[in-house]
This record gives sequence, structure tokens and C-alpha cells, in this order.
Amino acid sequence: AGYMEQEEKPYITLKECTLSGGCTSKQAKLTLDANWRWIHHTSGYENCYTGDAWNPNFCSDPVACARDCALEGVSADKYRNTYGIEQLQNGVKLNFVTDHQFGTNVGSRLYIMNGD
Repeated sequence: AGYMEQEEKPYITLKECTLSGGCTSKQAKLTLDANWRWIHHTSGYENCYTGDAWNPNFCSDPVACARDCALEGVSADKYRNTYGIEQLQNGVKLNFVTDHQFGTNVGSRLYIMNGD
């Protein structure tokens, strides 16, 4: 895991319903697809993946890549301003196109976490 950016996951409220007990609300955290995240060498800022290729200096094989690369967290601010994912009262709003200081992101695929 990365060490430069603290992960601040957005959440949605789900309803869990049974015939006998009715419905109860449950919060579920969401996480951004790893394809949109920064993955870098564990001892610095050099990218492990650029464009469409893994950096052979760190990723000569899958074991070396897992050992030498870190996937950074995403702050609440970056979820919103970089990836277009806005936390609402009981859910999220996903913007398809988000312009930010470094360029433009298209898409904002999220996954529901099973726990933290």
C-alpha cells in the first residue's frame, strides 16, 4: 500500500430487507478502480506503470512488482476534484468527465467494499 496519500473512501447507504424483519440501512464503503490510481516505486515517486507498460526496473516479474511498487490512496478531495466522485448524503454522484489541474479524467469506476 502507498504511504503518501491517506485513503478516504466515499460510501453509499444500502437497504438490507427481509420478509419478516423489514429493511435496515447499512453503509458500504466504495473504492476507486486501481486502473485510475498512481502506482509508484516504494522508495520514491517514479512510476511503476506508464502509458501501457510496466517499468522493467521495478516490474521484471509479478513478484518483483508486488514487492517494489505501491498503490497510493485517494483523499476525499481527490475523489471529488480529480476523479469526479462526489459524496452525497446517502450516496455518490459520478461525473463522467472531470477536468483538473493536471488534465482530464474520463470515467470514475467504483467498487463496493466488503468491509474496510
